[in-house]
Amino acid sequence: MKPSKLIFVIILPTILGIASIVVPLITQWEQVQKFFYREKKPPVVVKLGYLPIVTSLSTEVAFYKGFFPSPNKKLNLKRVERIPFSTSEDLANALALGEIQVASLFSIVTMVTREANDPGRVRIFSVSNVRSDKPFDAILVPEESSIQKIESLTNQRIGTFPGSTATSILKRFLEERDLPTDNLKFVPIPPKYQLEYLQNGKIDLLFCYEPIVTLGLLKGYRKVNGSVYASLSEPSPCPIGCMAINRKFENDHETLASEIIRAIDRAIMFIREHPSEARPILKETLLKEAQMSEEEKEKVANLCILADYTLSIETTAPGQIDSMQTFLKKLVDLKEIPNINVQEFLKTLLGTSKEEVSEKLEKLPEGIQFPDSLKDKMRYDAEKKLLIFKGVMKEKERIDLLKLSQEHPYQDAVEGLFHKSQIR
Repeated sequence: MKPSKLIFVIILPTILGIASIVVPLITQWEQVQKFFYREKKPPVVVKLGYLPIVTSLSTEVAFYKGFFPSPNKKLNLKRVERIPFSTSEDLANALALGEIQVASLFSIVTMVTREANDPGRVRIFSVSNVRSDKPFDAILVPEESSIQKIESLTNQRIGTFPGSTATSILKRFLEERDLPTDNLKFVPIPPKYQLEYLQNGKIDLLFCYEPIVTLGLLKGYRKVNGSVYASLSEPSPCPIGCMAINRKFENDHETLASEIIRAIDRAIMFIREHPSEARPILKETLLKEAQMSEEEKEKVANLCILADYTLSIETTAPGQIDSMQTFLKKLVDLKEIPNINVQEFLKTLLGTSKEEVSEKLEKLPEGIQFPDSLKDKMRYDAEKKLLIFKGVMKEKERIDLLKLSQEHPYQDAVEGLFHKSQIR
């Protein structure tokens, strides 16, 4: 046999055969090396910003009760920590810039204005439910004051919460009642000094929030008006406050973000269902550094109005969205926020454009058949090993799906879909 024919008949096939074995092995070895020597992301520190007022109680309860996830490798979480802020403006800016990842209840006016100028930075997942029968704000005067009602105001000095929202909303509230504001002086004062200013005559009236409202009433000051905020959206609850999350953090750490929101939801439900147990937490947290005696702290914790907020699932409910649209349209008319298309803007701010969510599930439990009512919403992709849900999962749908199997991987996947579907 000629050497050239020998190469083609014997040697070349042998080389190709060896290559077919060696090349995949080299590729697999490279993948193994990439796996073991891949760049590991440092554990995440989730920074939660808040204002030191009663509206931040849900996050304090979540910390106090251990609802937030503990440090663990699965979530790549190092810790969750609280960062206090003085104004809603500072809080909104820090959240949009990613200096904090989550923000407790703060002004939706500030958040909307910030997001309108630089969209896509944050997502709102909860709003306040301020009502006239459950207010968190009031206007106080000293008992001996000659002011009996707000209609008699002229040339007075009014103390307000720091930041632009309180002053701006109060001005609008007065102007809607045909009361001129040009001759009034609005004085921003940090909460811990507000009653001192009122007592020392540095201001004539005080527009304040809980727990200062209750402390003031205990000290003998009196109300000259009910809730300013509740009056803005009656008969619907006023969504003046919001909780929000940084979108980049949520996209980069979807599971962790879902766990953080779930913890806050649990805290909101705890306050609703166990207010008597939430009040001591208020005393031990938000009132701990307050300039009050221990007796005053005890009384304030027991008497003050505990703010209510929507759960993440309630925030995107049709009725709640309608309420927010009405409120924001009013703010546009009052020129308190930029002239935006409220309906489309809310879709962005709440994230309602997202259609499908998915969770990894190696195998669908045997015998599962999704109910007819969910066949257009729920499906399993066997090739990608994904459990997929379309739309926002309702609580009843969650319960119905959980009943289909007790297998833990499936149950965890359904719970994950439920919470992800609320991230909209």
